[in-house]
Amino acid sequence: MERRSLKEIRKSKHMSRMFVCDRLHITPNALSRKESGSRKFTVVEFSLLLDLYEVSPSEVLEAVQV
Repeated sequence: MERRSLKEIRKSKHMSRMFVCDRLHITPNALSRKESGSRKFTVVEFSLLLDLYEVSPSEVLEAVQV
């Protein structure tokens, strides 16, 4: 499986930053930091991402490892 960033996963699902921010209850700045790996996702945010992106936990974990 090819490793994709969270930003690439989000874009492949045709989701805007604002859409994801609204679902995760975070600011666009926070999402940017989390997608880049400079900040961590909470367990709740991680769970919401799995549901929102319809991906496996391993795919998201691979994307957030730096």
